[in-house]
Amino acid sequence: MTPVYQDKNNNCMQASVASILDLSLDEVPNFMDNGNRFWSSTIEFVESFGYKFGGLLGERTYAILEDYEGIDGLFIGTVYSPSGGTYSDGTSLRHSVVVDKKFNVVHDPKYRVDKYPMSDEIGHNGIIEILVFENGRGSVS
Repeated sequence: MTPVYQDKNNNCMQASVASILDLSLDEVPNFMDNGNRFWSSTIEFVESFGYKFGGLLGERTYAILEDYEGIDGLFIGTVYSPSGGTYSDGTSLRHSVVVDKKFNVVHDPKYRVDKYPMSDEIGHNGIIEILVFENGRGSVS
């Protein structure tokens, strides 16, 4: 993993994907530019490097994370943004980070924080979902 940092406010997924794939920021599209295709364009891009989408894990499925190797042991995690901002509908902003299977944030493309929002309430270091990719494996069961 090569740490890559955001160069604007809305490209944390772009920087996280670049980091986990050892690419420069310029080699990865800003998935936010794809609107409703944010998730599918992210998945398609990573799969173009030979990885298979394993699923999006939430708290109820975290136990099976130990069954996956990810990309060199790493995954894309989502936390509530340390900025404390909200979307126009009032929901908390989310932020992409690189995590390991023990829920450690190994790279944050923007923030330097000791504790993510809601980490005490939900555990798992405040990680609210994990995007799983694997070499040649299918979806999470």
